[in-house]
Order: sequence, then structure tokens, then C-alpha cells
Amino acid sequence: MKLQKFFILITLCLSISIAQTTTISGLTLDADSKEPLGFVQVVVQESTLGTVSNQAGEFRLENVPTGRIVLTASYIGYQQTEISLDTRNEQFNNIIISIAETPISMEEILVSATTHISATTQNYSKSLNARAPRDVGDFFKSIPNGSAVKKGGYALDPNFRGFMQDQLNVQFDGGIKIWGGCPNRMDPPTSHIQSDDLEKIEVIQGPFSVRWGQALGGIVNLVMRRPERKEALHLNGSANVGYESNGNNARSRVSLMGGVKQWDFYLGGGAKSYHDYTTGIDSIEIPSEYEIKDYSAKLAYNFSEDSRLQISSRQARVADVDFPALPMDARKDASDILSLDYTIRNLTPLISSMSSKVYVTRVGHVMDNYNRSNSAMVESVTDADTRTTGGRLEVGLRPQFGQNLYLGLDYYSHNKQGYRERFVKTNPCNTAMHPNKTFVDSVWQDAAISDLGSFLEFRSQQKPHLSYTMGARFDQVTASIGEPATNFFNIYGDDDRWTESNFSAFGIVEYTPSPILGLSLAAGRGTRSADISERFVNHLPVGVSSHEHFGNPDLLPEINTQIEIGISTHYLQQHLKGNVFISNLDNYIFARVDSSMNRIFLPCQTPEVTKVFQNLDQARKVGFELLINGQLMSDLSYDYAIAYTRGENLDADTPLPQIAPLKSMLNIRYQLAESAWIQGEAQWAGSQDRVSVEFGETETSGFSVYNIKSGITVLNNIYVDMALNNIFDVVYFEHLSRNFAKNTPESGLPLYEPGRNFIVGITYEF
Repeated sequence: MKLQKFFILITLCLSISIAQTTTISGLTLDADSKEPLGFVQVVVQESTLGTVSNQAGEFRLENVPTGRIVLTASYIGYQQTEISLDTRNEQFNNIIISIAETPISMEEILVSATTHISATTQNYSKSLNARAPRDVGDFFKSIPNGSAVKKGGYALDPNFRGFMQDQLNVQFDGGIKIWGGCPNRMDPPTSHIQSDDLEKIEVIQGPFSVRWGQALGGIVNLVMRRPERKEALHLNGSANVGYESNGNNARSRVSLMGGVKQWDFYLGGGAKSYHDYTTGIDSIEIPSEYEIKDYSAKLAYNFSEDSRLQISSRQARVADVDFPALPMDARKDASDILSLDYTIRNLTPLISSMSSKVYVTRVGHVMDNYNRSNSAMVESVTDADTRTTGGRLEVGLRPQFGQNLYLGLDYYSHNKQGYRERFVKTNPCNTAMHPNKTFVDSVWQDAAISDLGSFLEFRSQQKPHLSYTMGARFDQVTASIGEPATNFFNIYGDDDRWTESNFSAFGIVEYTPSPILGLSLAAGRGTRSADISERFVNHLPVGVSSHEHFGNPDLLPEINTQIEIGISTHYLQQHLKGNVFISNLDNYIFARVDSSMNRIFLPCQTPEVTKVFQNLDQARKVGFELLINGQLMSDLSYDYAIAYTRGENLDADTPLPQIAPLKSMLNIRYQLAESAWIQGEAQWAGSQDRVSVEFGETETSGFSVYNIKSGITVLNNIYVDMALNNIFDVVYFEHLSRNFAKNTPESGLPLYEPGRNFIVGITYEF
């Protein structure tokens, strides 16, 4: 009887909740012309409840929950507009929403389609610095199906759905590419920008874009902070400092922006000093020191509302970085980025925009083994230099109302040079050398890769509840070698240039059959050419195993044929978004042992044979992401995510490497007042027993870790944020984290995450 009464009570509550809905209707207008603007996306913020205005600008939203809501109206090329409503007291049948054209943006790549459902794009713009104060790579561990390869306390290498390194197309400000000089990726692209200099991170999941280069597993765009355009002269900025207890770490940053209608600027710079941290209860010390100073600047001139020229510059200087999982530490890493952009729009009724970009990036990287035990036998120092120049030209067309067509060209040329100097005190078989000898090795053999790409991408929203996007891309890739070593020449002959032609294509259909349901289907074919390391590395240790690795310039490009299905819905202020995907991978690039090729450096050490990069015929990945969020009470909200990827080497019937286990995350946030909040966080990761033994992986245990964070605004312009991470001081490590290197006293010990850590930041805005 009690159970029956309980279900009756629940049914009554749900009925009351369902009854408390209303209908909102109105008209969307162009703010300047006051003419109706059709195909505008109108959604209830923090929900999947939404619709699209028809060609006459009319829209209607049904089953809107009563209470305080925020309507968001957005359309390609226009500023997002928000309207706050309280539907408890009034009916809203004739709302007028006016939206203005957006200021020209040169940095973004995810120009949202007019529907609000997508299985393929994510935009992360809130609390980036709070989520990853130490390193941008840390951020990827906080997103569903994301992780990062950890070799020290700095420069974590992003991983998403098991796609790693150049399988992810990582770039800055919509097209700028940069590569580091270390074969073991001490300096991945994300290490050349700091999280507190970021405005947003955009992610395209899968091979579902062709405008921004080859995309095998996805595209990551790091958008640096930008000037604000205003009519009158203005200046504003911020200054912040931060501290972490575990490691006695400090950081600081200052930014200033301003301008007038015709010109504007942004200038920011900062410094970080991080030290060794300790793990949880067992208090193991993890070497993780580094020092960094950096700045970034943007200056723009606006010829008109529709024409903008911008120059951007960024420099970072990193010193004395500990990489306990690698054979060497980084002595210094210096990166420079310079770009020039010009965009003009609304040229004619047909030509909506023209944009161009040219850029040059450089990384100077020095590493050595002076703090390693094997330096008593051989002292090694490597000085590597990489340069990339590139650009893109794109034209946007409006063939018909509700349609957008983008076509263009992009190009980059990337070169790596580097030399390792070995001062050998004892020969590999432990016989003293008299006198000591010095050898010089060409690390990159003066290798280069260039890519000339052409693309076409079409978007259409001809019906309010149906849209589709499709695109195709063609790439002409050339790889070359300038100073091949003798052993490389003996195997691959006197060829010094290799070319290939790659084709990519995709299509996305998005359908909203009802105000509370959205569906999407995406299919695509993405390609990736082998990088310089995979083609030309010459007997250097790369990756998890300590084998020397040997490149293969004849590698075929990897191909990912992927299908992804997405769904979003809402019910009683609870919102769900999920997707499943399957990726069939051809020519997957994998380093395998070649027993006929012995190692050439320190030949008396194990393993005595070399790994050579090869293509697998077939591999496959399947997985899902599920996100749920909503309001528990008016001031209490939550979001929950769970994700999993399974990868299979179909040639050998073994798992693919570097795939994180099942992971879920829960955040519960309470808004104490308008100026204060507190949030509890929990993260659970399963064990990972699906490992690639051939790659060098070992099984890892699961873990659970809990954090608490809060923020408060003081005196309207001072903001204080605090966090207590790993509250219970748990000893744990992520599956993709490496172990201490062979030439360290802790050889084989995992790189555990920090133990309990108190973090505080203070920001002053003016």
C-alpha cells in the first residue's frame, strides 16, 4: 500500500510539472534592416528545447517550462542574442527578437549550423584556466572520452577516443599549425599556449570537417583571447595570481585590451613556476619542475564594419622541464608564432565573405640527459629546430537563402632539423675509451612535409526542422629528406621525395522532429599522412617501449571511415545528449618489431632489435559519449558524463594502444548567491585490461577521485576561485601516463597524479 501511494504521489508531481508549461511565439528580425530573418535558431538556454524560425521569421516554442528562462537566438554571421523571460506570470505570443551581424572573427572554426543538435562539435569556453591551470593538455582529461599522455608535469599530449598525436589536427586561431622538435613530443602543439590565455577550445569529433586541414580523428582549435570592438575609446583588462600547495607552485598573468571603432588590440603575458609534487598517502615525489614566460598580442584595423586586418604574435620561453618518463629532460623550449589575417564580408548578395591568413611558426628545442644515470657512460644533448609556414584563402557564398557554401585553398610547409651530440666516455660494451670520443647524429635528417589542400563545404537549412552539411577535400602531400644517413640510404635507396594524393569527404544530417527531440547522422572519410617522425626517425626511442624506432617513408596515409549517430532530448528540465560512433581504420600506422634490424646505439642493451613503422591493413574503434545535465532545484544544478572507446587491431586480433578505459564524471553546483558558487566533482575510471603488449602497454587499475571548487566575486571587480583537488589524498594514475624511464632510480614506477592539492586564484578586472 505504501509503495502504491508513493507511485501515485510521483505521478501527481509529474502531472503538475507537465501541466506547468507554456507556449512562446514571435518573430526574428535583422537588427539593421528590420526585415524578417528566417532560419534563426531559437532555443531555451540550458536545455535542448528549441526550434528554427521559418522563412518569414516566425517561430513557435511549445511545452516551455514555466519559470525564469533565457531564450537564445543565433544565426550564421550574426551575434548570439539572449532574452530573459519569466513565463510564470505572462503569455508570450508576439516576441520580437532582433539580432545584429557579428563582428568579424578570424579565430573560430565552428561556425554553428542553424540547428541546435550536433553529434560532432563541442565548444568549451568556461573556466578553462580553472580546469587546467598547469597545462592545456590537462584539460582533455576533463572532457568525455578525452585523456592525455603524461611524460612529466608539463606538456601533456591530448588524446581523444584513442586518436593521438597527429591523428588529431591541433591548431591555433583557425588554421595556425605548429610542431615541436622532440621525437618523444616533449613539445606537442598544446604546450605552446597557456590555458589562461585561451578564450575557448573548439573540438570537431571525427572526420566531419574539410575546411581546416586533414582530419582523421578530429580537429582541436585553440582560440586565443581577442580584442573587444566598441564604438568609443575604451581600455580594460585583468591581472591574476595563483598558487598551488602541492609543489609550492605560482603563476601570474596580466592582460590589457582596448581600442576604438577603427582599431583595437589585445596584449597579455604571464609567468609560471612549478616544482616537484608528491602523490597521495604514500608521498612519492614526482619530478615536474618547469619555468615559463610568455606573451601574446593582437592588433587590428577595421576598414569598415565588414572589413578587418589583424596581426597576431605569440612567444613562449620554457626552461628546465623535467620529463621523468623520457630518456632526457628539456633544457629549453622557445616557440614563436606570427600571423596576419584579412577578412571582408557582404561583398555582393552572392559573396558573403572572403578571408585569408598567412603565418609562420618556429620552435627551438634543446634536451639532454645530464640528470640521468646513463650520463656517466654517454652524455647526450640534442638541439632541434622546426619551422612551419602556411596560409589559407577561403570564399563564402550564399547561393540561396538558408544556404552557405565555402570553398578555398590551404597550404603549409613544415621542416625539422636537429643534431644530437654524444660525448661517449665508455663504449656500449663497458670498455673505457681513451681518449673519450664525440659523435654527432642527425636527428631529423633535414626532413620536410608540405600539404596543398583544396576544399568545398556546403550547408543548407531549407526547412525549419531539417539541415544538412557536406564537404569534400583533396590534398597533395610531399615529403622530402635533405641529409639521409648511410643506414637510411642503404634501405630506402636514393629517393629523396615522396608524394601522395588524399581525398576526404563527409555528410551530416540534423533533424528535429519535435521541440524536445533532436537527431543527427554523420558519415565521413578522413585521411592523415604519416608525419616526419613516422617517415624519417632514425634509431631513436619513441613511445612507451624502449626499442629504437626506424622510419618508413613509404607509409600509406591512414584512412578513417566513420559513422556517428547523435540524439538530444529534454524532460522536466533534465537534458540528455548522446552519440555512438564506429570508425573503420585502413592503413593504421603502427611500429612493429623487425627482428632483422638490430639497434645501433648502445647495442649491448636490451631490447636488441628495432621497431619499424608499418601500416596495418585494418583496425576498428567503437564507442559512445553520454551527457546529462539539469536543475535539481532553482539554485542547484548538475552535469554527468560517461564515455567509452574500444579499439581493435583486426590484423592481429589485439587491442589498439593508448585508449583510456570507461570513465564517468559528475559535477554538482550550488549557486549560493549571484556572486558565489560551490561545486563538488567526482571522477571514476575503470581498469584497463585491453592493452597493446606489442606497443609496450601494461594493464592499469581503476580509481575514483573527488574535488571541491568554489568562487566568489568581491567588490564587483575582484574574483577569487579556490579548489581542493583529490580530497582523500588518493594514490592513482591515468592509463595513458607513462612510467619512470630506465635510466632513473625509480625505473618502471608509474607517474602518479598529485595528491591532495589546494589551489587558489585571485583575479582583478578593470
